[in-house]
Amino acid sequence: MRRSVPISRGSGEIFDFRYSAYPEKWQTQVLAVAIYINFFAHHWLPDVRLALFAAIGLLFWRTRIHFLNWRKHRWMPLLLGWFLVALFIWLAENLATFSNAWIYPDQKHGWQMVSPMKLGAWYLLMYISFVLVASVHGTREPD
Repeated sequence: MRRSVPISRGSGEIFDFRYSAYPEKWQTQVLAVAIYINFFAHHWLPDVRLALFAAIGLLFWRTRIHFLNWRKHRWMPLLLGWFLVALFIWLAENLATFSNAWIYPDQKHGWQMVSPMKLGAWYLLMYISFVLVASVHGTREPD
């Protein structure tokens, strides 16, 4: 007979994420809007991606994500968590282009690795997605 184990305590949610030292909501939203504008405006205006990465680092350098992993509470820097998600997306993109699920124009004459610059784009997109969800659902401090 299988014994069921709750995935999280308290709220009953599958992913019970909590955040310490989370910045002000308006600051995160202004930065997300700046990133979104840069995605489009960098074709006509200077690309300020490096400044946006620096702003994310300054805003979130102290922020930790707290989570429950198999009955034990753990934490990691939120910046690292976003980087790992972006890295796995970029690796999947390389695997997909290698298997010809799709190809980019510069891969027409043979496979080559997707540019590491795309890793940065995925990171910025990860940030925008996170801020949108946090704006709707909010963030909670650890107990």
